[in-house]
Amino acid sequence: MSPERISYEHKEDQQLVAQHVSRYEFAQPYVKDKIVADIACGNGYGSSILHRGNPKRIVGIDISGEAISYSSGRFEKQGIEFLQGDAKLLSSM
Repeated sequence: MSPERISYEHKEDQQLVAQHVSRYEFAQPYVKDKIVADIACGNGYGSSILHRGNPKRIVGIDISGEAISYSSGRFEKQGIEFLQGDAKLLSSM
């Protein structure tokens, strides 16, 4: 994985992990009954955290095929899907 990606189980820098997790936990209440795009979802743990807020659907998007493969294998379930894509292209839609 790329060095800027962190894993939920990342042991080297728990403070960094806690910062990332707290941001997703903060957003959790705002996703109820919404369709959510988790842009630059990385390893997918954030989409999994958001899923606890009961959205209609979450689509995690990341440019890294490796990250999407990991996310899909680890966190994909009913209501969450992961797609490889470039966030810069979303502005042209």
